Amino acid sequence: MSTAYHPETNGQSERTIQTLKDMLRACAIDFGK
Repeated sequence: MSTAYHPETNGQSERTIQTLKDMLRACAIDFGK
């Protein structure tokens, strides 16, 4: 069994996830108007 968790790339993943969260939040705010 291989795992998708790679500590050395965790920082990049965190930035990507944060960007996606910001995009979703912006869409949700725009949709809620």
